Amino acid sequence: PRSIYAQKNPARAPRLPVPAPMLALRKSLLSSRRLAASTRWPAMRSFSNMIEVIEDKKSGQAALRATGYAEKGTVLARERAAEVLKEPNKYTIQRDESTHLLFKGPIQFTNHSFKPNVTVEFDREDELMVSLVACKKVQPGDEVTFDYNTTESNMAEPFVDFVTGEKVQGFEKRA
Repeated sequence: PRSIYAQKNPARAPRLPVPAPMLALRKSLLSSRRLAASTRWPAMRSFSNMIEVIEDKKSGQAALRATGYAEKGTVLARERAAEVLKEPNKYTIQRDESTHLLFKGPIQFTNHSFKPNVTVEFDREDELMVSLVACKKVQPGDEVTFDYNTTESNMAEPFVDFVTGEKVQGFEKRA
């Protein structure tokens, strides 16, 4: 319980030391709440404190990894496409039949998974803006992945998922 002095003078109340693990947890939770609330903010908002690009030791390729906790619905990354192509290539995300977005920032390193932890959401106001939104809880250190079959109708370079052995070729060929 707080002392009567602290209740009358909250600015002068003595502060108790907070253990370092509690400070780290508080910082992580505040970051997640701020990001969840920021989905309504303008496109210039930076989300780089939730993700980082790492080298995937299994494949030797770059991958995207979460650096903080994220609840379902939290925006982990938001990026504007650097270029628009009429035809798909290995690195594009398809917005519609003839619009394929090419990214130069961290989103380009998002790998495929049939059990993804994010979905790709396109901005309604800016056709070049894409968000990676958590579709389930994401822990720090988790690789950030989405299902390529959800955005690509026909992939430029189909491949076989090394975890499941299933073909990743786009939603038109999967049906």
